[in-house]
Amino acid sequence: MGCCWLITGVDYSLTQLFLALPPLPGDNYEGQYGFVNYKGKVVLDVGADYGSTAAFFLSRGAVQVVAVEGAEEFFSQLEENAREVPQVTPVKCLVSSPQDFEGLIATYQPDIVKVDCEGCERHLLNVSTKTFRKVSEYLLETHTDELWLQFKDRFQRLGYSITHVDNWTEGVRIVHAVKTQLLFIQKRREMGLI
Repeated sequence: MGCCWLITGVDYSLTQLFLALPPLPGDNYEGQYGFVNYKGKVVLDVGADYGSTAAFFLSRGAVQVVAVEGAEEFFSQLEENAREVPQVTPVKCLVSSPQDFEGLIATYQPDIVKVDCEGCERHLLNVSTKTFRKVSEYLLETHTDELWLQFKDRFQRLGYSITHVDNWTEGVRIVHAVKTQLLFIQKRREMGLI
């Protein structure tokens, strides 16, 4: 393992310190993201700030988090915080086109795509159907009513079930969508049928 720090007489690994990163002020990750099963999954975390969301996903069982951040100050903190945490891959990218999303999905092949990047989610609407369907679950914030309705339509057309919608703040919704086929398989497994 990497370096350890001695704080008040207790040894902490850099991974333990990373997992203890607090949410940004005003955020409640349990309320925003706590209803999703991350166990054994790869999360593409678009809008990763200084690593606090990646820490939350890892603490919930994610095996890998690709932490994408475009703001220079946040990214430099993210890189420093995750420098010896092999389960986190920091990526500097200010998502500004559908091609940015397509490249990230193709490169990292995530199970879950989480998007909280203050409006860049609109580019996800124009990702090719083939690439969009490669992802089993989406967890995103929509920042306008229009975007919410467009995502609702796209998820339904492409065979996803919307399992959670929360009006987080004025005009902002947190949306979780899962491939309907995956939900069906999970339900059969829970019932002991497979």
